[in-house]
Amino acid sequence: MQFGLWVEHEFETLKLLHAAGADVPKPVARSGPAILMEYVGDAESPAAMLTAASLGLTEAQRFFNLIMRNIELFLACNCIHADLSPFNILCWKGGIKIIDFPQAVDPRFNANAFPLLLRDIGNVSCHFSRLGVQTSAFRLARDLWRRFLQGEP
Repeated sequence: MQFGLWVEHEFETLKLLHAAGADVPKPVARSGPAILMEYVGDAESPAAMLTAASLGLTEAQRFFNLIMRNIELFLACNCIHADLSPFNILCWKGGIKIIDFPQAVDPRFNANAFPLLLRDIGNVSCHFSRLGVQTSAFRLARDLWRRFLQGEP
């Protein structure tokens, strides 16, 4: 029963975020233990994980900004990924798709929401710092969290 709830939770989260314009695969259907969603890639190969992408500083900064805009949009939709890392961010045709949402939490009802948001941003920041992108995960998370609590866009 818990597995079925997990699948339903991930499917509904993907529907919500996709409808809001987030860079997530479009969910198509759910049946039993499976979710059918948009394929990211082409006939020859699937999209690469961010960990495998070769990015120069300019492109890395652009991707980092794009991921941060998605994290902010997730929060506006009352969602924190809660396990975001370069392994569940796909790169395809100059854009991204963020995947793997079964553990996503609603920050309005989760006492660990801020630490989870900070961990997500920290994981992303750590990856991009190796590519030369300078940022402060704590400052970014604190600012997003403050705006979320104050109901600011």
